[in-house]
Amino acid sequence: MSTNLNVAGGFSHVKVYINNSGQHTIRAVMVHNDSREEYISKYIAPGDTLDWRSFTDTPQGVKSGKYTITYRASGNNMSGEAWGISAKNNNELQAASVSAAAASFDLKTDGIPNIAQPATSVPYNTSPILIRG
Repeated sequence: MSTNLNVAGGFSHVKVYINNSGQHTIRAVMVHNDSREEYISKYIAPGDTLDWRSFTDTPQGVKSGKYTITYRASGNNMSGEAWGISAKNNNELQAASVSAAAASFDLKTDGIPNIAQPATSVPYNTSPILIRG
């Protein structure tokens, strides 16, 4: 399963939140589609959460453009939630939380919308993605 993420120019600071509520470890990989550069490659144990912020690994921010985040559980069923935002600066990411989420949808559905949208002073469209499979 995968989701798309679009980082607009000038909004290069990204926060990705993934909660694994299932019984199997989930591997999450985020790749910049044009350069194929891998920004996230993390294993999330059952009951654990990944709260990744680009400034930890790339203080200057990530490249603008389209990204794909892929979720795998070695063929096992997955259950959880994922969301993300892009922002102009790190302060906007610090304030972002899942409580700002507006809607949810099933990861198994085709045509999944972007999970990150530009933010100004507050998160914009931090819609959680329900991971089910």
